[in-house]
Amino acid sequence: MDLPPLRPGNVARVTRDGFLQDTRWVCGVLFGRRALNVVLQGEVDCTTQYFCAWVTDFPPHSGERARGVAAAGRSRSRIEEGYNVQKNGGFGLEHAFRETDRGAADHHLLMRLAHTLWQLLAKGLLRRETAGCRKLSDECLARLLAAAIQYCGPPSEPLPAFQLRFADG
Repeated sequence: MDLPPLRPGNVARVTRDGFLQDTRWVCGVLFGRRALNVVLQGEVDCTTQYFCAWVTDFPPHSGERARGVAAAGRSRSRIEEGYNVQKNGGFGLEHAFRETDRGAADHHLLMRLAHTLWQLLAKGLLRRETAGCRKLSDECLARLLAAAIQYCGPPSEPLPAFQLRFADG
């Protein structure tokens, strides 16, 4: 945090009505025997504040490039959050399920699909339907949904046919 004031020209600021984004960068920060670049970005709007920092070997020599590093870092952060939920949020993503790289990729694809469907269901439809139940956890919702599926049984009409294929090489 002490470095950006030493480079006062390395600032890119975006302002709009009720929004401020400030991106700063410092190049050549020594870390051991390596020289790295640091990008810091903060945002303030009417309701939220955001601050994050990234270390990269990509040289952000302009405001546009520094904002690009920050955008890529934010995107990567969302991917990592998804992995964290899949590993620690009850989905059980583990390395033990892989025999081959293709099998691992297929398993992970199904895990991402399950996670996406759960997000749509739990954070969309079920949250609206259970809006009065403030302390109903996702785990409890999943148990209630499983019980409802067992109680109702399979549909009387056949579902439309579809295929999900995975390449083996």
